[in-house]
Amino acid sequence: MSRKLIGIDLDGTTLNEKSQVSERTRHILQAAQNEGHIISIITGRPARLSTDIYDTLGLKSPMINFNGALGHKPHQVWDREYSHQVSREIAFDLLEVAPDLNIERV
Repeated sequence: MSRKLIGIDLDGTTLNEKSQVSERTRHILQAAQNEGHIISIITGRPARLSTDIYDTLGLKSPMINFNGALGHKPHQVWDREYSHQVSREIAFDLLEVAPDLNIERV
């Protein structure tokens, strides 16, 4: 068997209607990790709202937050950790020209 990378989202997929990880889901993901597969949370959520789920699942792999802007391993030092941020100036410039670029602001 070859090792697989299994990327999981949280809201509407891994979490149930109560925003919790079910025992069945936890068991399946932990079994896959124990078989050597890499289980990685990939979410738009910030780290502070997903680290407890990472811990509940007992993950050891990298986690991706903020829609890809942060890659890290919670509670660990990881030499490939990254964080990409858009400067405040660029964000305000984009908001200003959004109508001209047909960008919908919500």
